[in-house]
Amino acid sequence: MRKKTLRIFSLLVSCLLLLIFSGCCEKEELPYIRSDANTLSFEYEGGSQTITISSNGEWTVLFSETWCRALPRKGKGDLTVTVTVYENESPKERKALLRFVCDSKNVDIIVTQSPTPEWVSINGVKWATRNVGEPGTFVENPEDYGEYYQWNKATTDFLLIDDYYKSVYADSRSWLPANDPSPAGYRVPTWEDMIYSLLNSEYVSHDWTTRNGVKGMKFTDRATGKSIFLPATGYRYDFDGVLRQNVNYDYYWMNATIGSMVYLLFFRNGRADDTSFAMCSYGLPIRCCLIE
Repeated sequence: MRKKTLRIFSLLVSCLLLLIFSGCCEKEELPYIRSDANTLSFEYEGGSQTITISSNGEWTVLFSETWCRALPRKGKGDLTVTVTVYENESPKERKALLRFVCDSKNVDIIVTQSPTPEWVSINGVKWATRNVGEPGTFVENPEDYGEYYQWNKATTDFLLIDDYYKSVYADSRSWLPANDPSPAGYRVPTWEDMIYSLLNSEYVSHDWTTRNGVKGMKFTDRATGKSIFLPATGYRYDFDGVLRQNVNYDYYWMNATIGSMVYLLFFRNGRADDTSFAMCSYGLPIRCCLIE
């Protein structure tokens, strides 16, 4: 009887040790987090794309840039995450880092966005996306005013009205290529460029809007959705050279004359047309076209 009791006791002890040993050998599941994509690329207009995040625990996402966001910002397990970027208004490519963190593990997503292009096609005419700045250059951003040029003159030193009309610049009835301040490969737009592109309301919409605090007109190709923004910059008055600004309307040069006057692109809230004229001696901004 005693031997039988010892055998039972030994068996129980063995089972207990086996359970303890087995428990000690069980490994705790380590945290992990994965993504089905490590890079995302966006065009300059911005937009949204989705990725799938997989994890065995709760995770959160960290952002390196304010122009790039991911929703939801936290989760658990397998979830679809929407990554959204805003329009890139800079002529430079930009990058952002999204870091998804689960406990001690993380996975990074590199987001790249292309720069604002130098030009976009609006109903067949390739327009610069920024105004002309110093001769031969563009300003940095679409809403920047740029420089003020007098008719057929490639420099920004301003001539008052009497001096201008005594100069060689006033002699020509077209803007001569040698006097064009547009960057290389571009030119001052013609009346035809305006009529068949920006002012063709059947194919191009006009929206008075504000961009980074600057009022102006947005011209959008109805077929492609591509657009350009022209800021309301004001003009230099030819009698005194003083800059006069009115944020509710604006004028831009065309390479087209009528008598001693020059056709202008004119726009204001809800309207854009070519029915305005100005003396050649005024100082106005230029939004140029690509030479083809």
